[in-house]
Amino acid sequence: MSWKQSTTAGILALVLLIPSGLPAAGQKSAAAPTAPGATRHVKNRAGEGFAQRLRADLADIIRRPAHMSSHDWRRLGVGIAAVGATASLDTEIRSRVQRHRTSSSENLATAVRPLGGWGALAGLGVTWVAGRAGHSPGLVATAEDGFEASIIAAGLITPALKNIVGRARPPEELGAGSVRPFSGRYAFPSGEATEAFAVASVVAAHTRSRWLQGTVWGLAGLVGWERIELDRHWTSDVVAGALIGAEVGRWVVRRRAEDRPRDVAVVVLPVVAAGALGVSGSVTW
Repeated sequence: MSWKQSTTAGILALVLLIPSGLPAAGQKSAAAPTAPGATRHVKNRAGEGFAQRLRADLADIIRRPAHMSSHDWRRLGVGIAAVGATASLDTEIRSRVQRHRTSSSENLATAVRPLGGWGALAGLGVTWVAGRAGHSPGLVATAEDGFEASIIAAGLITPALKNIVGRARPPEELGAGSVRPFSGRYAFPSGEATEAFAVASVVAAHTRSRWLQGTVWGLAGLVGWERIELDRHWTSDVVAGALIGAEVGRWVVRRRAEDRPRDVAVVVLPVVAAGALGVSGSVTW
């Protein structure tokens, strides 16, 4: 976990201010929508490679706070109430889920868990290879956007939050409100939910197929459920991870795509105080 501890709070604060529903700096207006079921046409910005795009996107994220609008802040206020309500039910939800936990549900949760880690990355790898072999720019773009979203969301934002917040996991029996920054506890937010929803958001943004969109969002939801079922996270941990992953995935695709998808958009901002934990955020569709 030492690599998580090296992530700075300053970068985290800037990353979490990514606005939803707005084009990235310098992005052109939307093109005409594609036909249902078709893969969106994507462009490789100015011939940039993956590493160049990643650096450019990280730089744009850092500049983004200066452009937050009053509309963004209003949405944050709505998000604070919504996510706060989820956090207030953490103990009750955990108790109910664990009372009804069975060997079958536990086996299912264990089976789907890889989708929040190596399984998701393996799927992106297969997609990239298939795209290269089949000369499909759409598949290649989907895989590369998925990898970038994973790096930013699951490799930077969530690990930093885990280290800064220091929330105890449910099995520690310290209570849902047990927060001690930089204590070495890593419950908040869920990294596996972040990964699953980042990949799902990218795939959903690259296709008009409602079936495929429903499938990837459903699989991501299963990952969130298994984190609660296996008693590894509080519900609010999962919700925060899902929001971070979904927003970063959507934003990465918008940075690259010529048209702007109208998928679920969210803004997430943690609120940490002595003995208290909260998340502000907003969801639009």
